Amino acid sequence: MSTSRVSVVVVTYGRQPLLVDCVNAICQSVGVTAEVVIVDNGHDGDEVSVIEGYDEVTVIRPGANTGFAGGCNLGADRATSEFVVFINPDAIVAPEAIAHLIQPLVNDEVQVTTAAVLLLREPHLINAVGNRIHPCGVSWCGEFRKNAALLTKDIEPLLASGAAMACKREWWNLTGGFQEEFFAYYEDTEFSLRTIMAGGKIRLVHDAIVLHDYEFSKNPTKMFLVDRNRMMLVASLYRPRTLLVLSPLLLVHEIALCAFAIAGGWAPQRLRALKWMVSNREMIRRVRSRLQASRRIGDAAILRRMEVRLLPENLQFSRGAVVLQSPLEWLTRALRRVILVLEPDPVG
Repeated sequence: MSTSRVSVVVVTYGRQPLLVDCVNAICQSVGVTAEVVIVDNGHDGDEVSVIEGYDEVTVIRPGANTGFAGGCNLGADRATSEFVVFINPDAIVAPEAIAHLIQPLVNDEVQVTTAAVLLLREPHLINAVGNRIHPCGVSWCGEFRKNAALLTKDIEPLLASGAAMACKREWWNLTGGFQEEFFAYYEDTEFSLRTIMAGGKIRLVHDAIVLHDYEFSKNPTKMFLVDRNRMMLVASLYRPRTLLVLSPLLLVHEIALCAFAIAGGWAPQRLRALKWMVSNREMIRRVRSRLQASRRIGDAAILRRMEVRLLPENLQFSRGAVVLQSPLEWLTRALRRVILVLEPDPVG
């Protein structure tokens, strides 16, 4: 690998005790020369003050919480190199991870790369090798808690993980970066789908190892944003005919999700997300317009690569959810088959 100059964007908010370790690991990367752009959205601690004195580090303080999406966009705007890498503040890159991550970009093989993200406290287990998504919009970590020894080759996942991903500035600028309306969660999902729809490719680089202090928390703000952004993605992604065909599946899923929200104690967040969708139709139209403007392939090409089984490995499910799985999977397969018949040519 030839030595390349890269810009690494790290967005920090709240308590991030691993931030100094994260930045130190980036600065000590082998095979690249890294500048680090820290976007301080409201960091709670003195870690930013420690790293601000590093020669390689630039700190941006927007003065308000711009969200992960807005923070990444700010960091990418300040980046000065051809390659932009995004790393979570609770992630530790291996010495050669960034060099491996950008090599396919250097060779113009793909437009976006994503790292093999392992669990920090159990590094023999996978956190995510790209992300997966169901037609209802639920997205989750690919191969969660599978044996990391199984990572023996690169793959092309449908979705990159925002915890550790990279692209050329040219592609980032061409596609418009993250859609800031998502604020946090699902911005990487939407960006990945926009990349695929624009004819781009995403690669999981199995030698690019990143350790992530992952924990799926269920705080109220997160549950609202996850639910809202999932629905906004679905409303933005498909053509009208596809939405019509998928409507029975989407309706069943939304009703079931209400029941699970009540059982799981996050019904107020579910209700808030539904109200938001009704009240913010103009914002949804803007997000949809940007996503559809990038389209070069049809919905069938995307649906072929989506999951039909909706049991994310990084979540715990009730017995009722498991029982519902078989009819939901049957309905997903049946409706997808209809769309593939209606749209046999994957080119839009």
